[in-house]
Amino acid sequence: MKLLYISNSRIPTTKAHGHQIFKMCQIFAKHQVAVELICPSRKNPEFKNTDAFAYYHIPKIFKLKKICSYDPQWLIKFPAGAYIKFQALFFIVSLFIYLLSKKNRAEYIFYTRDEYLLPLLQLFSKRVVWEGHSLPRRKKHYAHHFKQCYRLIALTHELKNILMGLDVSANKILVSPEKKFVYLLDTANQRLIVFDKTGKFINQYTSAKFNDLKDFIINEAAKKIYLLNGTSVFAIDAEHLSTN
Repeated sequence: MKLLYISNSRIPTTKAHGHQIFKMCQIFAKHQVAVELICPSRKNPEFKNTDAFAYYHIPKIFKLKKICSYDPQWLIKFPAGAYIKFQALFFIVSLFIYLLSKKNRAEYIFYTRDEYLLPLLQLFSKRVVWEGHSLPRRKKHYAHHFKQCYRLIALTHELKNILMGLDVSANKILVSPEKKFVYLLDTANQRLIVFDKTGKFINQYTSAKFNDLKDFIINEAAKKIYLLNGTSVFAIDAEHLSTN
């Protein structure tokens, strides 16, 4: 199986969604899926010359392709939303050109979290999967494209019910395990950061001993966090689970 994971995101980024996207690509790749992560060449001075795989501590078992896309950062000083809309437009144009020249694209499943990419992706493939974290304000505008998706992955049962209310077939909708939190391993600052699914900061776990963090496991049932630091494993209490 081949999969194109398409995301209009800066990679790498300190934001939780970047880590989650890389983790998803890693999981797909571990299940014998040939994964290509497609994202724009957006500028991020904070991570100049930073290798994304090294930053996220994920082995290079899938491909990362940054397609050339104009990043109008000068629009940031304009009213809210101007930069986001034009940046997305430039990425859509670049993505159209990229997909037009993509060889054997019929062999791929297209996977995205960005609902505004669905109209374009569905021009090129009938096998488009949308991972839904929330619905856009103009959800009825996208109803047709949700119904045209090969599969939809909803984060909650509530989201699945709303999609069904838009006449999306229940057989197309998969519900992911309902975990409340997203985790980011920030090795540079020797900490594990916890966000909720909206990106709101919840908690952080830090220690001077975390000088070579490599990976982590969350045991929600036992309310424990296991951190791999070099060749040692630290077990700490997951305080954020005790308060939720």
